[in-house]
Amino acid sequence: MRQKGKAERREAILINAYKWSLLSALWFCFQWVILSNFIWFSSTSFAVWADADTWFERQQQEEGLQRLQAEHQATIEAAEAEDRKKLTEARDGETEAIDDEPTDPMAQAEAEALSNNPPQ
Repeated sequence: MRQKGKAERREAILINAYKWSLLSALWFCFQWVILSNFIWFSSTSFAVWADADTWFERQQQEEGLQRLQAEHQATIEAAEAEDRKKLTEARDGETEAIDDEPTDPMAQAEAEALSNNPPQ
């Protein structure tokens, strides 16, 4: 009977050792899964927030660029309008100068000669 008791005790010890090794293996796997998910989720969430920050900064930069382009376009249009106005004034001034008196020296000399000596 004593032998049977030792064998049962050995079997119980082996079963307990097997249970503990199985439990420790499961515990290790559980910890590994939890830790790997924590690392994955934390890196993912960091990447999402980093992307959100860069997206927001990109939106601000694009708005700034659009504002600068609009200002630049307005400046160009104002300069072109002023140039057109100056050209128009210059053209109007040239026609008045031609109507008032000739600017060509040869034409002036001819006009003086004709006014002093009328043709016969």
